Amino acid sequence: MFKRYWWMLLAMLPVGAVVGLFVSAVITYVMPKKYESEIVVELREPSDASATDAAPTGSQSFKFKFETELEKMRSGNTLGSVVDALELVQRW
Repeated sequence: MFKRYWWMLLAMLPVGAVVGLFVSAVITYVMPKKYESEIVVELREPSDASATDAAPTGSQSFKFKFETELEKMRSGNTLGSVVDALELVQRW
């Protein structure tokens, strides 16, 4: 039986590879798009001494700085400059 259909084994190798690539391409196209991003925020100490007097010290210092920087990033001026720099109004 094998001697009679040995050519099928050779023919199925490239056919199987092409079918496998086609199925994987269809699955990749149909899958929902997932977007991920990361951000690294570096918090620096203020250069002038008057700004450090108003900030809390100890373990609350980091939380205070982080919340302050987060509010700066969420502000309308910052987001507006990002929209202008990336020309989001024309894209959307």
